[in-house]
Amino acid sequence: VPAKLQNAEYNKGVGVRRAKGELLLMLDHDNVLPHNLWLIKMIKPLLTHKNIVAVETLRYHYDPTLSLLDRYFALFGIGDPLAFYLGKSDRLSYMYDTYNLYGKAKDLGQYYIVEFDPDHVPTLGANGFLIRRNVLIKHARIDKDHFFHIDVNVDLIKNGFNTYAFIKDSVIHLTGYKNILSFLYRRKLFMEQFYFKTKARRRYSVYEP
Repeated sequence: VPAKLQNAEYNKGVGVRRAKGELLLMLDHDNVLPHNLWLIKMIKPLLTHKNIVAVETLRYHYDPTLSLLDRYFALFGIGDPLAFYLGKSDRLSYMYDTYNLYGKAKDLGQYYIVEFDPDHVPTLGANGFLIRRNVLIKHARIDKDHFFHIDVNVDLIKNGFNTYAFIKDSVIHLTGYKNILSFLYRRKLFMEQFYFKTKARRRYSVYEP
């Protein structure tokens, strides 16, 4: 892969197109699994319910030894504060005890099953995300110029594959932000890379109501 094309989303797209297994796990370089049974818990909803497309954790892992910003993001269930205030968080904030994000949720004890409306989709698809490969490659746009983790889930939901599970567990997300300035710098690069370049126009915007 040419070095100038290297970025997390491009590399994910390459991995998706080359994968052969039935399930795909999107685990980012800054993720850490909190315990040994994590993957077993993630797989269970997909084995139990054939209509479930993919699985995420309900929360980000909170640990008082993490950096200040990582604790902040974990508490709010986001990687960008604006997503929380616009109601697009992908994980549940620790302010709440039950699922209150986008979608119609049903509590099955160890996990929630959630049906999403195409007009109201959270920031799905990263930081520990398990999905059925065949559904993804057949019903979402995964070519090298358009793969983005939230966009492909928007594609699936618009095509009727709108049932997801959220296990009552967490994943550790080590953002690497040293301070607010480093966070703002990374968001600036993100905007330039995925919103302003002609070939990288997104099908989903975190920044629109």
